[in-house]
Amino acid sequence: MKNLLEIAKVVTRKKVRKIEILDAATLKNKTSKFREFYEALLSDKVKTDRDAAALIYGCSPTDDKYRQLKSRFQKRLVNTLFFIDVNKPSTASYDRAQFTCRKDWSLVSILQLNGAEGAAREYARKTLKTALKYGFPDLVVLSARVLRQHAAREGKEAAFEEYDQLLKENFRKLEAEIEAEECFLLASRIYQAPDAHSLKHAPTLDELRQRVVSLSELHTTPLIQHYMFLVWIIGFELQRDYQNVLEVCRRALEFFESEEVPHRVEWRLEIYRKQLLGYLHLKDFRKGRRVAERWLQYLSPGTPEWFAFMELYFQLAMHSEQFINALAILQEVFNNGKFRKQPLLVRERWEIFQAYLYFVCAYLHRDRAVLAGQRPEGFQPEKFLAKKTVFPKTQRVLETHFHICRFLLLLEANQLTDAQEALRVLKNFADRKLKPELHARLIVFVKLLHQMGKRGFEVADLGLTRKYEEELSTLPFTCTGKEDELEVLPLDWLWERLHSQVKV
Repeated sequence: MKNLLEIAKVVTRKKVRKIEILDAATLKNKTSKFREFYEALLSDKVKTDRDAAALIYGCSPTDDKYRQLKSRFQKRLVNTLFFIDVNKPSTASYDRAQFTCRKDWSLVSILQLNGAEGAAREYARKTLKTALKYGFPDLVVLSARVLRQHAAREGKEAAFEEYDQLLKENFRKLEAEIEAEECFLLASRIYQAPDAHSLKHAPTLDELRQRVVSLSELHTTPLIQHYMFLVWIIGFELQRDYQNVLEVCRRALEFFESEEVPHRVEWRLEIYRKQLLGYLHLKDFRKGRRVAERWLQYLSPGTPEWFAFMELYFQLAMHSEQFINALAILQEVFNNGKFRKQPLLVRERWEIFQAYLYFVCAYLHRDRAVLAGQRPEGFQPEKFLAKKTVFPKTQRVLETHFHICRFLLLLEANQLTDAQEALRVLKNFADRKLKPELHARLIVFVKLLHQMGKRGFEVADLGLTRKYEEELSTLPFTCTGKEDELEVLPLDWLWERLHSQVKV
């Protein structure tokens, strides 16, 4: 009761007249500007203040009425964060515990600042208990420090020793977590570099792997183990050793699932993603589908995460030559009620995937009887060829694939004069926009198509064609999730099929 009185006094002295949040009533009110702003943000209708001001008020972003709305909207949005529902069935116990712990620690800080020491101590004890159970050393350090201060002031030696020991033990764990995070970030920097697969990075990666293993042996916190697994996976990915990537993934899932170790769901999903990438490179659809089915249980259809997953799943089917499965995946995406509400670039991306699959079914079905008569539902080649899409500068690879699809569809329709023109546009675009250090495979593939076109789609004269084929064979396909690596179909596989279909 004493603690309640302390809290009540703080609230009485500093209470606000009204807590403004984005509650259900506000978001259901069709005349509310807050609702209009909120929905515009979520639906990607606005990217800038200029977009928002024009949409909501038809004014400049410097107009007072827009600036006031944005300020009040931001205040409500931030206030709502303190009332988000973490008790939904889809929220893992680890995530609920972390949110509750951090919320309780915020209360400790607020109560201390307002002199409510007794209530602050109560919430510090609550925070400490949960932090110890789930392995949050940073929160153990913070809460144990508060409780150690109280024990010292009250002359409680046993309590002081207990909290002092907890603080020091968990401070060492926290330092180890920070070092493990550093190892992961350094490995990730290499992973994102244009020359990530260069042998010059091997010594650094080996050192990082050994460091993080040593840390995991000293302190078995879930976060350190998570970083340890990821650093090893990155190392094997950059060596293109996908069997060992899958082995580390297996051990990671075994650790987090079999041992019932507290962990974030996102950690497990990242392991599933690495597994799927491994099976993509090995072109093993059967095993990859098992991983996809497990991953899919954690995703809500129509969310950005679901669309990203479906893209990787589709790519697995295409690279594994499981085109009937690719048709099913593609149709599931297009049938999703939220597909048409996706940003334009997402829709354009899937339409390019659709064009590739149409070409496979229509032009390359001669050696695949099962594909006879199969087509992506609703795809109209004429409509795709008539598109005048403007791609942002960051999407030069996607735009290259758009031009490739135009050529392939014209080739399939036997419109060879138009196909020649499409090749000219493609070659010109690739020469100007693609970079050899980032897009080597794509550049060589375009050169092969160009050679085919120069010979009137006859490839009997191997000459430069053989040279480029050999060059392409020395450039292994790599997919780590970067936009520059996008290959809807393996380019070497596609060239071989084109080579076998044209006149020789």
